[in-house]
Amino acid sequence: MILAYTPGTSIFAAFIAKLSIDSIPSSYEEIAMTDGLSRFGAFLRIVMRLALPVVALTALLGFTGAYLDFALAYSFILPNVKLWTATIGLYYMAGLLNYASAPSYNLFAAGAVIMGIPLMALFIVSQRMMTRAYSNLAGVK
Repeated sequence: MILAYTPGTSIFAAFIAKLSIDSIPSSYEEIAMTDGLSRFGAFLRIVMRLALPVVALTALLGFTGAYLDFALAYSFILPNVKLWTATIGLYYMAGLLNYASAPSYNLFAAGAVIMGIPLMALFIVSQRMMTRAYSNLAGVK
């Protein structure tokens, strides 16, 4: 599954990282090199420190996409019950994959709320960093 999710996530990550690094003024890097840092040292100590919220945002959004994905997981791992993701298990539990019985939408709704709890906790914990990342991408200084 990791190999299946990597292409889409890395394209998204590269696009977000480019937007973030392009928004950092090059004068910061020039001043750091004037103070004696190498180009790589200026990149690590200045640019990466300013781009860290965007790196965290990209990781969080990549995890969310893989956590909630159904279509890709359904097409690759449906026969192997031990490898089922939470979304496939939720669909099966609610009877949406088992066409012999009527679907139980109340079970599906309850399971969806329970699946959302870890994501809400993650977003609450990383809220400050995400706000900083979105404002950096929008050009707000």
